[in-house]
Amino acid sequence: MKYIVLGTYTDKGLAGFVQNPNEDRGAAASKMIEAAGGKLLDMHLVRGPYDFVATIEIDSFEAAAGMKLVMMSTGAIKDMVTLESIDMNKVASHASKIAGTYRPPGK
Repeated sequence: MKYIVLGTYTDKGLAGFVQNPNEDRGAAASKMIEAAGGKLLDMHLVRGPYDFVATIEIDSFEAAAGMKLVMMSTGAIKDMVTLESIDMNKVASHASKIAGTYRPPGK
């Protein structure tokens, strides 16, 4: 399964960049993802509401959530969102099969 991970560093996490500005965070992330049975496909430090965006492949949401738990427990990250990539055609196919079966409240 493919996941997009968005995260924000805490002041503690940002201080680590100041202390070691040449550290390769992609290598650190890749090592953890591989230990969880996955693969880092892409990682970027970005401007905006999040500090990093990564695309990973891993077998389960639980494995991805476990990585989130580990990363946030260090105190270096304060916000992390894990989004699962989906096949919209499959979603629409399921919707098409059940269309018309739902009754809204009060109808």
